[in-house]
Amino acid sequence: MAVVADQALLAQLDQQLWSFSALDFVPHSPALGLSVLQRSLTPVLLCDSAEQGADKQVLVNLTQSIPSGVERFERVIEVVSQDGSDRQSARQRWKQYADQGYAIIRHDLNA
Repeated sequence: MAVVADQALLAQLDQQLWSFSALDFVPHSPALGLSVLQRSLTPVLLCDSAEQGADKQVLVNLTQSIPSGVERFERVIEVVSQDGSDRQSARQRWKQYADQGYAIIRHDLNA
């Protein structure tokens, strides 16, 4: 899985992922500087572009736009908060995905 976000959010996510107990730990690493072997052994790559995670099958997009190269992934997960501007940005991305012919499945965690 590749997680795409800006550097500040990636740093925060990296720190939070280290805060779990040993039994709950999620193996992850920033994508930059990893060897091919390290990348293959790391289930979660923290990336500032989709290209950095192109060898993974799933992309988690935490940005406000559709990352370049998104078509390389088998699955894209968009995380949308309750914030009004975040929801508006997500609606724009939804329309772009739909216009490009992607099958969209919505999962409302509030339901």
